[in-house]
Amino acid sequence: MITFAEQGEVWIERLRTRKRKPLKDSSLAAYQSYLDNWIYPIIGQKKLAKFGPLEMRDFVSQLAISLGAKSVNEIVSVVKQIVASVTNENGLALFPRAWSSEFIDLPAVNPRQQHTPTITREEIEQAIASSNEQYGCLYACLAASGLRINEALSIRLDDANGPHITFDPALSTIHVRRGLWRGREQDTPKTQAAIRSVEVPYALGEMLTDFVGNRDACHCWLFGNGRPMSESTARSHLQKRIPGKGFHAFRRFFVNHRRSMAMNEEILRELAGHSSSNMTD
Repeated sequence: MITFAEQGEVWIERLRTRKRKPLKDSSLAAYQSYLDNWIYPIIGQKKLAKFGPLEMRDFVSQLAISLGAKSVNEIVSVVKQIVASVTNENGLALFPRAWSSEFIDLPAVNPRQQHTPTITREEIEQAIASSNEQYGCLYACLAASGLRINEALSIRLDDANGPHITFDPALSTIHVRRGLWRGREQDTPKTQAAIRSVEVPYALGEMLTDFVGNRDACHCWLFGNGRPMSESTARSHLQKRIPGKGFHAFRRFFVNHRRSMAMNEEILRELAGHSSSNMTD
């Protein structure tokens, strides 16, 4: 009889190799962490055929001891997908289940209770003032453009019409085409909505232009020396300047600031590279 540990590996390999929308490495890594850290240790040896609502409710109660509602929901979703992934030759589920969220006591996710720290203008200015030119430009870029950290670290000094993320000084615009993941440039962006051109404020454009200076554009990264700056290095520097704040706080600052200026929500969503308004909210 199939166990979760056995089917989990089959399931994630299918996600990796399927022809229709194969998952990005970053998403696969997140799923693998759920498997390795929670699913396998707790229910890895349990048989899928005998895993029903009662067993799921016990699993949820164990997760809820250490995790928040959003994490519990995401891990439970993976468990449901693993159970449903066992099919016959006709593609029909061998272990069909009707999961009642109320019965399994799945915690409701309240967006207003999620930990979503933002950052203040004063904190940004302090971080810039206490940093060297490279980090100061990085923090200013994140706050004024709303780019994801992997997008900002992917900016190259290449042809503005090329396949990379580039900064065009003449137009004061950052063209987003793809991002980094664990130091490697990805072939495609996180989502199609991530492909965009972000016109940055004139002051930031001047700052970035001065920072670029006379550097050779060929195979050169805006933030880095011969190779892109690693996200872990950037995060370590930020924690010394603003403890407890992550790079996503800069994106929240960007959204809040633009909303305070009464920017059209559709334009704001496109600038942030979100596929839906719910994500922006």
